[in-house]
Amino acid sequence: MTDNGILNKIMNLFSDESANDLSDSLQLDLINYLDINETIIFKQNIYNSNFLANSWSERNIFYNCILILTEKRIIIAKNSNSLKIFRDIQLATINNLNFLLSDKDNHIISIKTENAEDIIQIKNRYKQQFNDLKNRFSKTYENINNQDKSKIDYTTCNNCGEMIKRESNFCSNCGKEVKI
Repeated sequence: MTDNGILNKIMNLFSDESANDLSDSLQLDLINYLDINETIIFKQNIYNSNFLANSWSERNIFYNCILILTEKRIIIAKNSNSLKIFRDIQLATINNLNFLLSDKDNHIISIKTENAEDIIQIKNRYKQQFNDLKNRFSKTYENINNQDKSKIDYTTCNNCGEMIKRESNFCSNCGKEVKI
């Protein structure tokens, strides 16, 4: 990675007020995880994320998470001192997306891909951030859908069938090693 690429990533992390929610070590781990030209559009603490895979054995609930939206994907990671990715959802693989504003405890985001659904709950006190995320995500998702998807180089996981980047070594859905 070039010095200029690293500098752009660091500046991008600090351009959003919610960057203060990330520890220094988590920010550095995130810089190394993202592609060189990938930018963070939005970050938000979330209450929990339900991963509803088609296979019951792969389903899981993650608490104390942070949602990170880039122009390419949604990352759901543990909000801690180091980067632990729970889910990495490529925007091009999303089939259905719903934002449900609730008057009760949590606002809900439902993200459906071919082989799974993610239910993300954001505390009601973050209503403004939820609306901001909805607007930013809608614009980002629209941009992805307007691109020629044939230009995006994806393959299917041999284990679970999830769409993943061709250069991936492991599936972001089931964690199994990808064999191409």
